[in-house]
Amino acid sequence: MKFSAYILGIFSFLGLFSCDNRSGITQDLLHQDNIDPTYATRQLVRITKGDSIMLGITYEGVKPRGIVYNSLNKSTIYDNGNTIYKFDYEDVNTANTENSTQYLTYNSAGVLSEIGETIKVTTTTPANTPIKRYKTLYTITYAGDLPIKIFAKTGEDNFQQAFVYTKYREINLTYTLNNVTQMEIKDGGLNAQEQPLPNQEIVNIKYSDYDDKKSPYSLLPLAIKLHYLTKVNPLAAQVFSYNNPKKITSINPFTGNVVLGESIYTYDNLSYAVFGLGMNYIYREL
Repeated sequence: MKFSAYILGIFSFLGLFSCDNRSGITQDLLHQDNIDPTYATRQLVRITKGDSIMLGITYEGVKPRGIVYNSLNKSTIYDNGNTIYKFDYEDVNTANTENSTQYLTYNSAGVLSEIGETIKVTTTTPANTPIKRYKTLYTITYAGDLPIKIFAKTGEDNFQQAFVYTKYREINLTYTLNNVTQMEIKDGGLNAQEQPLPNQEIVNIKYSDYDDKKSPYSLLPLAIKLHYLTKVNPLAAQVFSYNNPKKITSINPFTGNVVLGESIYTYDNLSYAVFGLGMNYIYREL
């Protein structure tokens, strides 16, 4: 299925999450956002749509330990004190089960710079389909404390032949102040030198009409936002924004623009969104 055709489906399924923060590249789990000190007294625990829990986060004290994205997806979070170093992810559906592990690498300044991922896909329909294994390497580029590029290269890990990366995805983010206003996604193949081939599929998403209030995801560390974008919803670039976009649009000069979501938000007395884009945002005070 073409990635562009995937857009409407994933936003419909996930309910088009409203998301998050001023980014803050510090990975200290106790100090996710040095600009807004609310993290010390409040946690985001659930995002619901109707009676369904679209995202639920479990904590041990102030540290996130696990995430349930819906009835089919879940992640376990590992840290070595104040830094997240690994995610175990499981996605179960009627045809396939994916188990993957993401290993996080930080540079000398403590900034998350790479994510190495191993993936195992077990197909249940049809039966007896061989297990497939893949490897992905994500490289993150920043402008100041804002992630502006995520480059991922992927290949099938076949024990009978030398491993090579054969596909890539490049995500480019454009900001106005501290809010993402556009995301460009390029998908394509890699040549033997791991350079992108000329035939690409390009998707552009516009995030607009931002409010001046706080996004629920500003209470989560950057590592979780990158995990969510790379594993659950590849179109949710608003997770890197400090405020809440009231409108999200797929931009296509050939077929026309498609509004993926449009909403008015409501807020609590701390200026955090409690409802928007069809979702309820639920917090816990510490």
